[in-house]
Amino acid sequence: LFLFSYLAHAAGLAAIVGVFLIGMILAETKDHIEIIEQTRPIYVFLAPVFFVVTGAQVHLGLMTQVLWFTVLLTGVAMLTKWLGSLCAGAICNMSFRKGTLIGVGMIPRGEVGLIVALIGSKAGILSKEMFAAAAIMCLATTFVVPMLLKWLAGVFPREMEETPSESQGPICPPQEMEEIHSGVEEPVWAYQEIIEETPLGWSHSPQEVKS
Repeated sequence: LFLFSYLAHAAGLAAIVGVFLIGMILAETKDHIEIIEQTRPIYVFLAPVFFVVTGAQVHLGLMTQVLWFTVLLTGVAMLTKWLGSLCAGAICNMSFRKGTLIGVGMIPRGEVGLIVALIGSKAGILSKEMFAAAAIMCLATTFVVPMLLKWLAGVFPREMEETPSESQGPICPPQEMEEIHSGVEEPVWAYQEIIEETPLGWSHSPQEVKS
């Protein structure tokens, strides 16, 4: 992670670009779960440091000067996420309700928004007032989404279900499903009739009955 961050910085790009690329590569490996567990201590240690350092650079006294801009920026950030999800959902034949749920879930800017704002501030592109507005926007979008999703869960209860519809077909192709089932032993209930017909009842184990 640090190596790719350095290489991205040396190439004139933001360090987050290198981390993002190596993250995409590692996510496709079969050991990605183990990699996540091994790198979790680094995240747990560095994430609070990042938020403290970034938050210390926000001058709350400047908020009175850019209050309406902050409100506008937050509204635009939320609206664009929602509209973008609706457009992508329409292309994928997704319902309006499902697109709304996905769009609302994607609203939080979180640490990525803060990193972009911090890079812009360090480069002199964003003023202190603009950086403060961007930081408050990231904070507001992160905290408002759980409340919105809780309200939408009551409005769209069916869309909150994780079970795929029949129109989507099986999650795995039939051939892969057969390969999965071929490696699983048959359950005990498959031999229930044979076991019940034996005089000793459950004296025979399923392995003995199967043999």
